[in-house]
Amino acid sequence: EANLITESYYGNVPTALKSQNTKIVSTLYRTNYAPSIASMKYKAPYLKVKAKGTTTVTYKIAKTTYKHKITVLKYTTPFTSIKIGNLKLTNTFKTKSNYTLSYKKYKNKTLKLQFKLKNGWLLSTYYLENPKAVQEGRPNWLSSGDSFKVTKKDSALLMYAYNEKTKQQEQCLVFFR
Repeated sequence: EANLITESYYGNVPTALKSQNTKIVSTLYRTNYAPSIASMKYKAPYLKVKAKGTTTVTYKIAKTTYKHKITVLKYTTPFTSIKIGNLKLTNTFKTKSNYTLSYKKYKNKTLKLQFKLKNGWLLSTYYLENPKAVQEGRPNWLSSGDSFKVTKKDSALLMYAYNEKTKQQEQCLVFFR
């Protein structure tokens, strides 16, 4: 699932949201929180990816209709290597973008994040104690070599990768459950 970036902040809620091909991408709405203002909620459009392919997503804000061509590609790992603490995850992230670790095993431990990216990839990474924290504008940003402490069950390490040449985006997650 991915948020469809629109002008939907602060009350400009997109309407008539639809996908031309729901076998590739379906559409839905979720409640989001305004950055740095946790009490301010708004309805935001999301895309649920179902298969590889291309479709068009349309929506309307006020009297203007917007169209976005959406291309869903096969997952490609952005990493040549990735390690959390002593755990090597390079092979895990070759075929899938999500991984779950035992919260009990890592509770209150400080872990070092180390990664190397393939050529052309950029990465934004942060650790979230609370899934709402990203929506409330309070993530703990990390770089390769930084450490983070696992303090809460259901926390997550989120890694957003972007390939400058192909424009492909990947979201990789490590959950502590």
